[in-house]
Amino acid sequence: MARGEVPPLPVWAGEAVDLITDLPGAADLVARLAAQAENALARAGRERAQDRRDRSG
Repeated sequence: MARGEVPPLPVWAGEAVDLITDLPGAADLVARLAAQAENALARAGRERAQDRRDRSG
């Protein structure tokens, strides 16, 4: 590399760019992420409650 030679590297960066089908604004993105987080936390809470019931019964 000292002589300006670039070693052969895998070219993965940008390979998934064609999978992007929308480009939401920042507010939409944050709202979507918040909704997904709320759903995930609600599911986790239900699963944990069920686990506790299963262990106690």
